[in-house]
Amino acid sequence: MLEVRDLVVRYGEFRAVHGVSFNVGDGELVTIIGANGAGKTSILRTLMGLQPAHEGTIEMNGQNITRLTAHARARLGIGIVPEGRRLFGDLNVHENLEMGAYLVHDREILAQRFKEVYDRFPILYDRRGQRAKTLSGGEQQMLAIGRTLMGGPSLILMDEVSLGLMPKFVQEVFKIIKQLNEEGKTILLVEQNARKALAIAHRGYVLETGRFRWEGAAQELRDNPEVQRAYLGG
Repeated sequence: MLEVRDLVVRYGEFRAVHGVSFNVGDGELVTIIGANGAGKTSILRTLMGLQPAHEGTIEMNGQNITRLTAHARARLGIGIVPEGRRLFGDLNVHENLEMGAYLVHDREILAQRFKEVYDRFPILYDRRGQRAKTLSGGEQQMLAIGRTLMGGPSLILMDEVSLGLMPKFVQEVFKIIKQLNEEGKTILLVEQNARKALAIAHRGYVLETGRFRWEGAAQELRDNPEVQRAYLGG
């Protein structure tokens, strides 16, 4: 579904990402793990079209999307759950979900999407008239995921979804990600919580200072002594 070749991301003279190549197959759950500042978010922002690629190519289902705008990529089926959630704090839960469905013009499809999100997150239905900024951190993360699902993406980019959450909510969020993938959603998950990410992913890439140091099946990475020492507390 996604093929990235020799991707370079720069901010002025600073190179955040140094020519990485990777892929995500249809129905896969792939994770990119690494320390804060390794370049993980830069990769996701570039895939979504929020940051230009300095070099390299990005293909979605065989189509070169490297120079497409973010909204054009959204139309092709790419959705992002951004780091920090980026909700509309003064809008209520229902209105935030509506914002995620701005490309949906069929009322029946829109009603179905609302039903699916509220069925998945009953707490959001209970809070649907409540302003987003008054929700707990875990509820806000559910809303951020729900808002992305409203767009009906075929590829979901998830950026540091466990960041700042209480342990019980971290557990819940990873359970939700696993369920989404089991239901057929293709997911690229960027995470500092390497242990949790590798526990649910099919494959993984370990990013260090803008370059991949290791890659392989999630189990292989979990069993790698160097990965254990550096990222899994082993």
